[in-house]
Amino acid sequence: MTEALHGPARAELRDDLARRYNAGASIRSLLPYAQGRSYGFVYRLLVEAKVVRRSRNQFRPTTK
Repeated sequence: MTEALHGPARAELRDDLARRYNAGASIRSLLPYAQGRSYGFVYRLLVEAKVVRRSRNQFRPTTK
């Protein structure tokens, strides 16, 4: 089980994941950057970051 994530470390991870999601990454593709956390945890961090979620079929820009 992973340790609880609070304070600046949580904010840093939240901001990093939100930046990647806004650049076009899917939630599943963010899991390797989530320090062993679950899909649900990543989802909750994106909600905390007030990220506007895309629909399942919405175009995602390619990141190269």
